[in-house]
Amino acid sequence: MIARILSILIFVMFMVKSLHSHKSQPKKLLIISMDGFRWDYINKIPGKTPNFDRFKTEGGYAQNGMKNIFVSSTAPNHYALVTGLYSESHGIIGNTIYDPRFNETFSLFNSTQQYDSKWFDNGGEPIWVTNQIQSSEHRSGSIAWPGSYAAVNGIVPTRFILTQRLYYHNPAPYSFKSRIDTIIKWFREKYPINLGLLYFGEPDEQGHEHGPESQEVKDMIQLLDGTLGYLLEQLKKYGLEDEINIILTSDHGMTSAPLDKVVILDDYVDPTDYQVFGVNPVTNILPNEGEKETIYKKFKEASESTKAFDVYYKEDLPVEYHIKNNIRIQPIVLIAHIHYTLVYNISSDRNHSLGTHGYNNSLQDMHPFFMVKGPSFKAGATIETLNNVDIYSLMCHLLDLKPAPTNGSLDLVRDLLKEDDEHTVVTFATYIGILVFIALIAGVFTMAACRQHRNMKRKQRQMTLPGGVQFSTILQRESKLPLLSEESDDDSL
Repeated sequence: MIARILSILIFVMFMVKSLHSHKSQPKKLLIISMDGFRWDYINKIPGKTPNFDRFKTEGGYAQNGMKNIFVSSTAPNHYALVTGLYSESHGIIGNTIYDPRFNETFSLFNSTQQYDSKWFDNGGEPIWVTNQIQSSEHRSGSIAWPGSYAAVNGIVPTRFILTQRLYYHNPAPYSFKSRIDTIIKWFREKYPINLGLLYFGEPDEQGHEHGPESQEVKDMIQLLDGTLGYLLEQLKKYGLEDEINIILTSDHGMTSAPLDKVVILDDYVDPTDYQVFGVNPVTNILPNEGEKETIYKKFKEASESTKAFDVYYKEDLPVEYHIKNNIRIQPIVLIAHIHYTLVYNISSDRNHSLGTHGYNNSLQDMHPFFMVKGPSFKAGATIETLNNVDIYSLMCHLLDLKPAPTNGSLDLVRDLLKEDDEHTVVTFATYIGILVFIALIAGVFTMAACRQHRNMKRKQRQMTLPGGVQFSTILQRESKLPLLSEESDDDSL
């Protein structure tokens, strides 16, 4: 009987442990980036963004937006979102990059270079690589996501479409709604993706052309709200609402760039004395041979007289920028103060933009928005802020993946997650259940032992040994013998 009870106990404990450690099938994930979407844009048109508002009520959001990495530009931050790394670690230090190892210059807008691994495969592991190497059942799909076309560790997204930097108002062969139709199709195929990445180039273009406070930006926010509404309709139409978690965010914010705050670098240093890679608001300067100290001194004097920018030797760049420990950062770096525009070789300069970004990432205007919605997120949850290097960890968590080394964590986003609280409750309830079960088994065992003992005593009283001697008399004399002693046998009676 004891062996049987112990066997049952071990079996039940094993089943409880198995149930407790079992995880449901991870939900699918869609991350969406709307380029240049500042953290407070939605607040500028209250009551006119019903679909963004649904994210706030049915999901969660960061009240003060998300802190991006420096440089606060498109390429560095889109790669930070998918790797969880700062620029000096993932290697994409700007939209324009010079690498002395190749003696070549990279441009975000050169479509051919988007396929060249040497610019992207620099130690970081993008989320689509993490997703696909950890299960043969995992598939990723990318539509226009910057940096997702070159093989990293020999892997590209299972499906991807590279588009030019086309915007909602332009005659484009691949419109915003078409992108949504494609990503939904990929989620519904016989061999579906479990991770989708979707990029929209607005409201960045409107912010540059007209300024962040313009009516054009407000109009674009409403158009994007309609696009988001179309996505939600399609998810509902195909029964995907409860299967897909959505992260909705951006790479950077936007601020005004007035004409009276333009600094022409040619006025201070001859442009033929150096090369620049990415001009505004962060200028990487490669001096001609023997000109480094002279150029630094002239720009230092200019920075002090104009109060418009800071100048650094590479090794003196602030640690919190996380850029100086990379070979692609040039010997001298200029960083404009907010609202200022730096212009190099004015004869070839483009038309002036009324809005720009790229400034110190601690500035609130540089921060993008952040929203979530889906089965793994609480409804109506808020956090104050987070870092965009945290997004990779969040995506790994939602997809049940083991993350590669990262500069981020889940610490600032846990309050948005539904499952953490539930997991705590389930864990506590499971252990309580185990304790109750053990107590019940112990009680049953005790009752059974007592009943067995009483039955034996009753039988013993009824037994009479040869010669008329009753067993109970002997039992009294031998009462010190242990109950159910393994040493007792018929000879001892």
